Amino acid sequence: MPLTLIVFLQRKSGTTPEFFKDYYENQHIPLAKEIARSSFPTHHRRHYLVRHPRNPTSTDPSNANYVPNVFAGEAEDFTWDVYVEMIFEDMQHLQAFRAALDAQRQRLADDEKNFMDRSKVYLAEIEGPFGTGL
Repeated sequence: MPLTLIVFLQRKSGTTPEFFKDYYENQHIPLAKEIARSSFPTHHRRHYLVRHPRNPTSTDPSNANYVPNVFAGEAEDFTWDVYVEMIFEDMQHLQAFRAALDAQRQRLADDEKNFMDRSKVYLAEIEGPFGTGL
C-alpha cells in the first residue's frame, strides 16, 4: 500500500528564497538521489512558498523582508519555504530509503547546513488525496 509523507523545510538564516530553491533543486536533490538510488521515493514533489521582497533594493534575506502572498492568516505564520510530498511504494520502500540516508548521515547533514535550518524540519505521514476538486 502506498505511503505518503509530507515535509516542511525552512531556509537557513542569511539565505534568500531563490538561493534555497536553487540549492535544493540543483545540489541537494541530486545528492539524495545518488545516495538513495533505487530507494528514492516514487514521487518527490516540491511546492515552494511564493515570497516577494517588501523592499526589492534591500539586502535583507529574512522573512521580515521576504513575505509570502497570504490570503488567510498572518505572513509571520508561514516560516517554511518548501512543502515536499514523498510517495513510497510501501513501508519497506520507506525503510530502505531511510537506511540509505542513515548510511551517509554526515554527508547529508553537511550538505543541509549549506541551505536549510536543520532545526526546522517537520515530517509526517498523510492520507489522501480525497475528492476531485472544490
